Amino acid sequence: CNGNYYQEEFIELTSLLNCTTDCDIVSKYLFGKIISILKDDLSQYEFIGVTVLSHKILNSLVKQHIISEYI
Repeated sequence: CNGNYYQEEFIELTSLLNCTTDCDIVSKYLFGKIISILKDDLSQYEFIGVTVLSHKILNSLVKQHIISEYI
């Protein structure tokens, strides 16, 4: 498999997260998956974005009042 597959998937993800409505839907879904896997009190966790896209996801979760923002 050549790298074009991953480049195409990344471009599609970027396009999806650049749309505010789509980003909110995706981030809420991803957070739901995190909760279902961890099954823990999430107050003991800190979410850290290390890429532009992960920051977009975290900002969306903060905006939706799903997680709180730490400065």
